[in-house]
Amino acid sequence: MREHLTRGRSSNRSRGKRDPIRAVAIDARELVKTYPKGIRALDGLCFAVQEGTIFGLLGPNGAGKSATVKILTTLAQADSGSASVPGLDVCSQAAAVLALAVAVTALSVLTFRAYQSV
Repeated sequence: MREHLTRGRSSNRSRGKRDPIRAVAIDARELVKTYPKGIRALDGLCFAVQEGTIFGLLGPNGAGKSATVKILTTLAQADSGSASVPGLDVCSQAAAVLALAVAVTALSVLTFRAYQSV
């Protein structure tokens, strides 16, 4: 198991200190996912999320958010590329990934229009 490490910045920038080196919790590299009829949901997606980070996956409809989450939670397989959650390959180690008891939540944002009576 290969562990990727990154160095994060401290929220206390005035002192110039950095957080200790932290492992990467989610690592997606060159993910490609194409659905039937040639619909390409992902086209080379790459990102990494450090341990202990709150991460939001945002984008417009059809941007590939659901496809990405399905791949990371082993519900779908990428056509190409690789992904790991903390160090476990989501394709070759799917059973171990499922044993992590990963929690995923979808948030729908509602927009309310304010009406004023004249």
